Amino acid sequence: MTRKRIITAMVVLSMLLTALAWGNSTATFNAMIIEVNEEIPDSLFESFGTRSAQFQYFLLNNDRQGPTTLIVKGWLFAPEEVIHDKIGTIIVSGRGYDLLRDIELTRDGIYLRLKPHLFVLPANVSHLSLFGLQLVLIEQEEEVFMDFEVITPSRTPRMFSEGMEVFRKVDEEVLQERRFVVGENVLIGIFGGEKPTGGYSIDVDSVRREGYEIHVNATLRMPGRDAFVTQAFTYPAKIISVPLEVEPGNYRIVIELSSVRDGEILSTNQYTSSISVSVPSE
Repeated sequence: MTRKRIITAMVVLSMLLTALAWGNSTATFNAMIIEVNEEIPDSLFESFGTRSAQFQYFLLNNDRQGPTTLIVKGWLFAPEEVIHDKIGTIIVSGRGYDLLRDIELTRDGIYLRLKPHLFVLPANVSHLSLFGLQLVLIEQEEEVFMDFEVITPSRTPRMFSEGMEVFRKVDEEVLQERRFVVGENVLIGIFGGEKPTGGYSIDVDSVRREGYEIHVNATLRMPGRDAFVTQAFTYPAKIISVPLEVEPGNYRIVIELSSVRDGEILSTNQYTSSISVSVPSE
């Protein structure tokens, strides 16, 4: 296979896997690691390491708006009489994400080699480690706290299960939406689901942005064990308006909703959605 065809095949495969992962971006997915059988020219790889270990990588995509894709290979100086273990450990890590994956190495004389593998990694992965060497894929961006305002529309959408939804305000109503423009306000609805009594409420504690992720921390406050409450079904909810003073791109919204009773956190659930933010048309 020619070099051009190899590159084309790798790019196409990368795009297919990236599209698959991005299509499921509303849920956290584990890293995809697939062995590449075709021989890839060494000139395509960048490398670093020491005299006893080398880490080589061919970066296919790393735009921070979707999964990172790259091909990784390497070798470890390991004389037979010194090292017998033919299993290496790949460590994939990032903010809120850690994965350890054992991967088989191949004996080649006095070396153990990792054959080329295609990696499709979640967008929040920042580091990949092998043989004690660490590859920095992205520099962690500083957290930026975002302004938000609690709103009370004349008609509040009701959700019968706990979760979240994204809206745009139209007159006094809120309508589901996924596409926004820079400077526009996105409405984020946090829903506690159907509750058997009154006394439930939702508070939004903070909204912060890390790169192309918007994180919302909220609390579902439950009535105290000895509280007097109305005996009727209720649907606690909170809708906040967040100005999108951000760069254009695809953003992931992550809600962390902690259920609290009498000051004790009973559980924390995470919900995600995605939006696109574009430049306003003239």
